[in-house]
Amino acid sequence: MHIGVKVTIISLIALALLSACSGSPDVTGKYISEDNPDEYLELKSNGTFYSREDGIGLSGNYNVDGNEIVLTLPSGLAAKGRIEGSVIIDEDGVRWVRRGK
Repeated sequence: MHIGVKVTIISLIALALLSACSGSPDVTGKYISEDNPDEYLELKSNGTFYSREDGIGLSGNYNVDGNEIVLTLPSGLAAKGRIEGSVIIDEDGVRWVRRGK
């Protein structure tokens, strides 16, 4: 998977989580990719995230608006996703399932 695609996925996940933080249920916690259990996204209560995919770690900020989440890297690149309960679905349709807080 190319880094650009990964950044998009991470950004989408962050967007979904941010949506849940603004008037929605708490979205903080660790989300594991259903496609690869070694890949994860951690949403922190301070509005930041850390993601690990294909051995690469990325961090930035996330924002939630309703059931949409946006993950933004310091470079300004962003990815969007949607929140469905304890699952974040990124732009590529990958499901990230919350495993804990």
